[in-house]
Amino acid sequence: MDGTRGRSGWLAAAGVLVVAFAVYIPTFGAGFLAYDDYETVVDAPRRSFSEIWTGVTFKTWLPVTFSSLRIDMALFGTENAAGYRIVNALLHGLNALIVLLLARRLLGSGLFAFGAALLFALHPAATESVAWVSERKGLLAFLLDLPDRAFHRAARPRPAVEGERAGRAAAHRGAPRREGRSGPAIS
Repeated sequence: MDGTRGRSGWLAAAGVLVVAFAVYIPTFGAGFLAYDDYETVVDAPRRSFSEIWTGVTFKTWLPVTFSSLRIDMALFGTENAAGYRIVNALLHGLNALIVLLLARRLLGSGLFAFGAALLFALHPAATESVAWVSERKGLLAFLLDLPDRAFHRAARPRPAVEGERAGRAAAHRGAPRREGRSGPAIS
């Protein structure tokens, strides 16, 4: 890979991360939201990690989400929501980077991949997950699910040779099969 292409890839990644983070800076000064943020964070009993992973919390079992919020409680306390939202914005930035990498792989074009990642980073549908502390589950689910899908796609078996693809395409179009393939040859 030449140096220019490598630098442009790093610049695209940095740009997507900065944009995804910067768009949510205005939310950092807001407090916790009235309903779920108080129930999930502020008024939540301090559970140990073993209790989070072995028991039901708030009528649901979300151990990754509650472990993440528990770490935030230890780091930022429960007086100020800014730290929680900064972590959410960073998670959103990581998700946008994953979109960039996957789009680059699927589309082949760095420019289209950059556009797809920016669209993801700036799309208003993500606002609730980033600005609402209790909705971290959406960010974490995306962060853990999309790379899994990408690796699964990469691990799928592919046709061994180009001729095999051509044979399938011809069979699909109804073309006659050559001798030696499964089924009788059509003359």
